[in-house]
Amino acid sequence: MAGLSVPFFQRGPAPPLERWNALYGSGFFYQLYFQAEGVAEADMEADVRTALRKFYDPVRTSVPGVDTYAAPGTNCTDFRGSTLIDGKGHWIQQEAPGEVNSALLRFLGTLG
Repeated sequence: MAGLSVPFFQRGPAPPLERWNALYGSGFFYQLYFQAEGVAEADMEADVRTALRKFYDPVRTSVPGVDTYAAPGTNCTDFRGSTLIDGKGHWIQQEAPGEVNSALLRFLGTLG
């Protein structure tokens, strides 16, 4: 498996929505944003550009106070490395398609 933009995490002791509600509270987290019916839709209808900007921010600090890329292989049993592409964020495959394809081909080459 190759993970793009978000390191792999093991399943936690509580369901993800429960953990994210506890972690983010009233702060913004895109997966919580879409849980209440009509909220995201109303924002998109009012100003689609502003609403979409929320999703194009980097996720390096998606867990407040934690650099999720500091040790990306922590939760993996057969970790084969990581590639960081400077200046690119969560939508890495759209922002740097050539670099992503090159990194994926290097990864696939390790599978023999």
